[in-house]
Amino acid sequence: MSVERDDVQVQQLTRSVAKAFSILESFSERQPRLTFADLCELVDLSPSTLRRLLATLESLGYLAHDSFGQYMLGGRALSLAPVALAANETRTQALPIIEDLSNSTGLNANVGTLYEGRLLYLACVSQNVLRRHFGVPGRLAAAHSTGIGKVLLAYRAFEEVRQMIEKNGGLFRRTPKTITSWEELERELERIREQGYALDDEEAATGGLCVAAPVRDRSGEVVASISASGMISEIDRCKIDQLAATVISHAEALSYKLGYAFATEW
Repeated sequence: MSVERDDVQVQQLTRSVAKAFSILESFSERQPRLTFADLCELVDLSPSTLRRLLATLESLGYLAHDSFGQYMLGGRALSLAPVALAANETRTQALPIIEDLSNSTGLNANVGTLYEGRLLYLACVSQNVLRRHFGVPGRLAAAHSTGIGKVLLAYRAFEEVRQMIEKNGGLFRRTPKTITSWEELERELERIREQGYALDDEEAATGGLCVAAPVRDRSGEVVASISASGMISEIDRCKIDQLAATVISHAEALSYKLGYAFATEW
């Protein structure tokens, strides 16, 4: 009987933890502050359970609320982000490489990976802090409209790509140049595989241009991507191939560090 009782208690605790995380995951860059009414709509919990979990999360420092009754992530939650980034091997190995890429090109240099079908930025190095407006470490972005994201999509089966994008809101438009049709995206991903790099030509942000290349691990799988990005006024379109070769060489250097046998040592 005691074993059965313990199992029931473990199951109840597991459900409570899952409910608490569903609350934390309701917050996003678009909705950093949420009212109690907002949370009632976003999570499948009774008002009494929601109030109890909100109070618990707030007492632990994972949530806070302002004088208007709006909830936001607390200091304890924020403190976990750099810990997670510090433990990421790809980011650790990439830092000196993207720093060199930024120094040699005078542009922003970024590294990112896929997380649940979206681009997750792991690190960004810039010669000009004022330009570091997009590739913030820990930030999630749509994969279909970014250079790094398109590289990461290019080496997956297209049906899987389609499912991931549909799960994250579809081919929504960020700028007039964003790809918004499946046929065009499929052609673009095939082009990326053929030429070995991706170009984001004002697809994620008007006035921005980015060149990205794939990074492979010891298994040969594309697990990340490195990019150089800047404003179109900073990048000579006649030298895109030259910039792409530089980005590819740095991506290969990271692949080598991650154990890919066919990559070139940096």
